[in-house]
Amino acid sequence: MSYNCITNFFLIFRHFPLMVELGAHKGFIAEHMTQETVGKLICVSSCQASLDKIEPVEDLVLEKMLIEDEEAFSMAENSVDLVISSLNFHWVNNLPLLYKSVFNCLKNDGVFIGSMFGGQTLYQLRSSLQVAEMEREGGFGLHISPFI
Repeated sequence: MSYNCITNFFLIFRHFPLMVELGAHKGFIAEHMTQETVGKLICVSSCQASLDKIEPVEDLVLEKMLIEDEEAFSMAENSVDLVISSLNFHWVNNLPLLYKSVFNCLKNDGVFIGSMFGGQTLYQLRSSLQVAEMEREGGFGLHISPFI
């Protein structure tokens, strides 16, 4: 699920003193981090149950941060070296506000790596479901969240 973000992360050959995993879920990215690449890791999520499932990473300072929702994400300006978010931003209603918050917390040489579903994701499946529902029900409803 989050392998694309992890692959891109390991293409950057430097140490990040402070990394934030935004939308950490169960720590899928955190479990791949080492002290050689990241000094301190902050896992941010809007779900306490998900944060509780994140296991400590050996030799890595791990903090967990609960926020009300991703649109309310805020950290000190110019304080973070790396922000990673994998398949979480498609749940956000106000992407420009979130991107602004991420940009503000990054240091001048900071890095943001994110992945999200695009508008054509599962296009054939969504179209097939709509056609089938139109034929049987005379209309169709939304069964999945909209994509960017």
